[in-house]
Amino acid sequence: DSYTDMETVNNNLHGSYLEAANPMLNGSENYSYAVPPTDYQDYAAFIHDNDYDKVNAVGALGTINPLTIPADIKLIYNLTKFMPKSKSAGSFVWGAAASNLFQILLKLKL
Repeated sequence: DSYTDMETVNNNLHGSYLEAANPMLNGSENYSYAVPPTDYQDYAAFIHDNDYDKVNAVGALGTINPLTIPADIKLIYNLTKFMPKSKSAGSFVWGAAASNLFQILLKLKL
């Protein structure tokens, strides 16, 4: 069926979308975006993952795809923009770490 596999929800060190282990649809290789992000940083990653899907980019190999540059720039912008709104230290730290990682990857692509 097309419901979210609840065992795949919040399987990252922070939230459902800010890392590689996104929620999945039951019995499928497809991501489920029915699960709400846990906070602002996870929301930025949620947008980023959707943008990667639009260009058929996945995971680490997706980060070296030139078509993902706009998505990576938007992620850095959103993580930075949302960081002051983060209510928890963990969200702030993961947002900062992801922002720095994608800035490095973006420089490697250019």
